[in-house]
Amino acid sequence: MVADSEAQNEFVQDFVTEFNDFRGFLNENADLINQEVGGDLDAAVRAQGNELAAVGITQVADGTLEVDEERLAEVLSEDPDRVEDLFTNFNGLVTRVGAVADRVATTAPSRFVADSQAFSVVAGGGGFDSAGATADNPLLAALNSGQLIDLFS
Repeated sequence: MVADSEAQNEFVQDFVTEFNDFRGFLNENADLINQEVGGDLDAAVRAQGNELAAVGITQVADGTLEVDEERLAEVLSEDPDRVEDLFTNFNGLVTRVGAVADRVATTAPSRFVADSQAFSVVAGGGGFDSAGATADNPLLAALNSGQLIDLFS
């Protein structure tokens, strides 16, 4: 992460946007995707919760993140290393969320489908390709693609 506060603010805003896009995808498909991935994202945020709140970032009821831009700007001007460490240290939020996203990318999509009945609906009877996704189904293809993972790379 770059030391200047404007670049750090942009990094945080971009991260929150990408996190919220990923979480929104999970929320929109909650009837088809089991709650494990969302729970893992929540755990990643909870692990950093107090520190996130201290820099102006909170998790709301739907699991997405909100930024108090004034508080974030204040912390970035007073202690930019605090924000950088929160996101980039060994157990930082990027590492924790990235681990969840990586697991989604490297696990068969069927592992994240809510139940076998939903899997049948999602798969739509299409054949599986060698990567485990169906060519017929965009949900399974998205779960198995790098698109979701690129959010946190």
